[in-house]
Amino acid sequence: MARERSTGLSELAGSGFIELDQAQQKLANLSMQLGLGESKLLEPIGNTQDPDQCLELLVRITRDNNPKIQSIAANQAAFVRLCKVLGASVGLYEFLAREPAALELFLQEPALPSAESSLIALTKAAKGVSPIRIAYRQQLLKIAIFDVCSQDPAGQIGAVSKALADLAAAAIEAGLILAKAELSDEANQMHFPKQDVSNTRIAVIGMGKGGARELNYISDVDVIYVAEPASNEIETDRALEIATKVCSRMMRIMDGPDSEPALWQVDANLRPEGKAGALVRSLDSHKTYYERWAESWEFQALLKARPIAGDTELGEKYLAVTQPMVWESTARDNFVESVQRMRQLVTDNIPISEVDAQIKLGPGGLRDIEFTVQLLQLVHGRTDSSLRERDTLGAIDALATGGYIARDDGKRFSDHYRFLRLLEHRIQLSHLRRTHLMPADELARRAVARSLSLELSATNLIERWEAVKLEVRDLHQQLFYRPLLSAVSGL
Repeated sequence: MARERSTGLSELAGSGFIELDQAQQKLANLSMQLGLGESKLLEPIGNTQDPDQCLELLVRITRDNNPKIQSIAANQAAFVRLCKVLGASVGLYEFLAREPAALELFLQEPALPSAESSLIALTKAAKGVSPIRIAYRQQLLKIAIFDVCSQDPAGQIGAVSKALADLAAAAIEAGLILAKAELSDEANQMHFPKQDVSNTRIAVIGMGKGGARELNYISDVDVIYVAEPASNEIETDRALEIATKVCSRMMRIMDGPDSEPALWQVDANLRPEGKAGALVRSLDSHKTYYERWAESWEFQALLKARPIAGDTELGEKYLAVTQPMVWESTARDNFVESVQRMRQLVTDNIPISEVDAQIKLGPGGLRDIEFTVQLLQLVHGRTDSSLRERDTLGAIDALATGGYIARDDGKRFSDHYRFLRLLEHRIQLSHLRRTHLMPADELARRAVARSLSLELSATNLIERWEAVKLEVRDLHQQLFYRPLLSAVSGL
């Protein structure tokens, strides 16, 4: 059989490559490694957000795992999925290089893991730090495959974010299991009696995006801890001591040193008194704090509160105690003004060099949408329970349905929120790093643009983003500073 001709430079350029000479050599190399013609490789690689990156990583992973990649390449749909992920994420390539067994996932039809399946996978792995982190990233890879292969990624933002939040909750549950086992182990010099650990009830309350089931790929997971004795055999102080050790260890299981890289930080700074306060409190202690000393922003934060791990019954009791206070908080003097000041404070604290690059915190960013929606929820949700939604998209829909914002405004807010979250997801997925900044590099912007549409240029992306920011800021100014909000909140 005659050897297939080498792919021309103009053809490579038309397929989205930038480094044409290198791409030509690498494509020929890959073709030889896989025993496939270049024409069969070009389209799936060229239809990724970064063809040059995809090709380079394909050459590397094929060199190290040739039989597995040949098996995937023999299945056209599976090979397309592999290319999409490698074009989108160096971070996931690095995981695959460490754990090539995960390549088998590309042979499966794309599907988001359910909360139950993530919980089963993670708790089965709760025998060590590395197994938990590997199991987490295997589930994360399933989410990413579904996401980058979706025909409507913006439309799937809600589902993807829920899957990410459920996966984080499962990791925290696994971390609690492992931490309790370690602290019950008599070989551990700092161990507690196994019965005392068993008699300590711990509930992990998800806050922020984790609580609302709208999490990013890489984000701090905000939590609050509640603990109680499970029986009269243990005093409250003793239960709090044990719970503090368990929760502290769980946090290190997520982000401490290990052969498998850290996942993300578990952030407990939204707890009563912040960093100055006890890491873990009893239910009565939480109740007393919110009744006597909590500031208005702390009730706003509780909008998102949801039990995500540990003792579910205790977590529900925490909600029963705190949620009524959330909806009564708007009756406080100057409540609306305090929320408005808090939004301005967030903006003022952005470094000058980052303001124009901020997708999340800057003017026209995600925070403008979130603060607007949350303030309207708090003010009107006191008397209208239909507004008591945790997630932003659900809350926007409820506000529009209830007539608190115009339907057109609600649709624009929802569309812009999905767009901004998609930008955030794609940028974070690239290296699995926590960032909310639009990259300054032109080629990185081009990759982000192509993740939205292969026809979209970096220039077009920035023009669209700037237009969205202007419209979001305009809607924010109209709705967030409504003169009647203060009057309504005091009724």
